Amino acid sequence: MFNFFISSTDTKNLIVRADKRKRIIFPESKGFSYELLSPDLSGDIEYGLMKLIPGYCYSDEPMCHGGEGAAYVIEGKVRLYLAEYVYILNTGDSIRTFPHMNHK
Repeated sequence: MFNFFISSTDTKNLIVRADKRKRIIFPESKGFSYELLSPDLSGDIEYGLMKLIPGYCYSDEPMCHGGEGAAYVIEGKVRLYLAEYVYILNTGDSIRTFPHMNHK
């Protein structure tokens, strides 16, 4: 009976090939790039790959957005401004942010 209430999903639309990622470009930014790892922005969660140039800050002021966020440091160190605190994240560290939490 449960099977009657399950909608089918086209699973091939859930895969994002490395050479087909959507790039989000911010014209004013020359210090970072952002690639969408999830298929699009329509779901409840989005994954992205942000690459930062050493010494670069992508925002002068802390920002917030409606959804939760997560970040993982693949390589290097990142200075993270989270609410009123500053943290240094090292290779392998990760962070979760809540909706509308100021961060930079």
